[in-house]
Amino acid sequence: MKSIRNGGLELGIFNIVGDDCLSEEDKKRKAYLESLPKDRWITLDENGVALTDEQAMEMAKQKLFKYKIKL
Repeated sequence: MKSIRNGGLELGIFNIVGDDCLSEEDKKRKAYLESLPKDRWITLDENGVALTDEQAMEMAKQKLFKYKIKL
């Protein structure tokens, strides 16, 4: 689980490389990252898909519970 803002480093690299050098898969990923809300932190799952705030909170709670920390 990681958090990004404004597309993160991945989108920045895609922009530097340029669309001409990206594969179709990379172009789809770039479009997805550009579609995410701007100017706020977005939590991504292990596959790089955006989570809702509720899903992110639940995952964080589960991770803390694993270490016997209760909220």
